[in-house]
Amino acid sequence: MNLKHTIIAGLLLTGMSLFAGGSKFVLEGNKSDFFKTKPGLNFHQKADSKQPQSFAKSSFSGKEWDEAEVSGGGLFLNFGIHLPSRYFLNPYYSTGDPKYKLGFDFEFGNYFRFAKIQDGKMGVGLRVTWLSLSYAKMVDVNDIYRVVQISALRVGPQFGYAITEDMGADVYYQWGYNFTDQFGDIYSPGQAKNVGENTVFTGGSHEVGAAFHFRVFSIGFGYRFGNLTLRSYVYDGKEADSFAYTFLQDRKYSVNNFRITLGFKF
Repeated sequence: MNLKHTIIAGLLLTGMSLFAGGSKFVLEGNKSDFFKTKPGLNFHQKADSKQPQSFAKSSFSGKEWDEAEVSGGGLFLNFGIHLPSRYFLNPYYSTGDPKYKLGFDFEFGNYFRFAKIQDGKMGVGLRVTWLSLSYAKMVDVNDIYRVVQISALRVGPQFGYAITEDMGADVYYQWGYNFTDQFGDIYSPGQAKNVGENTVFTGGSHEVGAAFHFRVFSIGFGYRFGNLTLRSYVYDGKEADSFAYTFLQDRKYSVNNFRITLGFKF
């Protein structure tokens, strides 16, 4: 009996040793096969699920970047500084004459992208400014002039480029119709008081510009240029006579100005 018990115990120990050795081999030699046959222990299969793979693809492959968003269309809203040139509304300017100082500028509109290039890394479309408004002021001794520019619709092409998923740059050209109204508060020596002056100019103007944007924030610049025609001149409540009109309308009035903007792109 003792010999029989000894043989059985030896067989059991040998079998257990073989099982343990086989399991160790499977774990170290072929982990994936082992876990595939053990649904309850499928840790590696869970770690290699599709979600992290998709994230890596969208982050590094460039095929599913948010570049299409960066170069895509949307609403823009800009506030800025208006910098008129020295010949702004004054064709008779000479060195030392007063000129318009810094003013403010505002615009809002939409960019409609028509074409995507390189999976949205670049975009081409139409830039539409629904309203552009600017204001500036000039002081000449006792006379004060204020000017308001309104352009209700400006259109032109725009090209957008996505630098990264968050940053992009745009360049554009626009044409629009300007309505410009200059108000003067002028001292009249003959009447020994200030009288009002109002001059209206209209005409088309061009603009070229560029902007850099980071997420929804943007900074840009633009240069507007063109010549306007005088349409109305009123001094102290009275319209100018025909001779004065002929003289005034014989000149082209520059609308050239530079602007720097800070704004948002949605």
